[in-house]
Amino acid sequence: MHERLIRALSFIENNLEQDFLFPSFVADSREMQGPTQKVKEYFTTALVAMALEEGPIVERVLDNFYQIAQKRLFTFYPGPVYPPDTDTNSLIFSLLILHGYEIEDQALYLIDQIKKYSIDGIAGVWICGQREQRLDPIVSINAQILATLLGKGDEFPANKGFIINHLISNNYLHGTRYYHSPDTFLYFLARLAELDLELNRLINNKLTFALKQRLKSTCHPLDLAQRMIVGNRLGIDIDWEMEKLLSLQKNNGSLPMDAMFRLGSGKGYFGSPVLTTAFFIQALKHKN
Repeated sequence: MHERLIRALSFIENNLEQDFLFPSFVADSREMQGPTQKVKEYFTTALVAMALEEGPIVERVLDNFYQIAQKRLFTFYPGPVYPPDTDTNSLIFSLLILHGYEIEDQALYLIDQIKKYSIDGIAGVWICGQREQRLDPIVSINAQILATLLGKGDEFPANKGFIINHLISNNYLHGTRYYHSPDTFLYFLARLAELDLELNRLINNKLTFALKQRLKSTCHPLDLAQRMIVGNRLGIDIDWEMEKLLSLQKNNGSLPMDAMFRLGSGKGYFGSPVLTTAFFIQALKHKN
């Protein structure tokens, strides 16, 4: 396993570009088959840092994010294509807090802005009033994670209820507006449950049942990795997922490109071999 991790980390390091962002690609299908377009965006790099958890690569990425975060909120793309969004900002600011960066004042301002543009207390997609507001349970989870890290998780009861309902209603089986895989919802929900012990007590049995129902359901590399990570946390046997995932690693250490999120219209899927490889690393590092 150690040699596999070394090769995977080397692949990721070799793909960090001079602006401290990882390449991201857009395709017409979740499988990322056919023509792909390379794009610059912050979110994929934040996801890679989240999955890797620690190390020199994460430090370089977060140092760059910290410089930006001291000046402004993030937009999905570096250019002004979209206004600031809850998902990108919540994820990046959460990572900065978890890694000890002095960013609390800016993060508290961000939470106030998320509340300002919420819908009936549920965190919306956009941190602005100029676009039609949308809801997405995973966006709500990332906002809830940030609020919890700031000691303000209890100030979002409707937001937490929205998240729980997506699980207990089985709506997660259809994905969310911006995330197509049920496994991605379970992954982010497990991440929140690690921080919120009350939520963990409420959903642990249902989360365990949901994960067991998903085992062996797909062979997409991100699905496999996310099921492994959640299964390890819950103490569930994920050997089938591990064997499938290991079989996908290439000689250069990477995993095949797989899409993790999409445009709200569903006409563009975002993926990266770096992102898939980072989740592969997290899955192997946390294998019981």
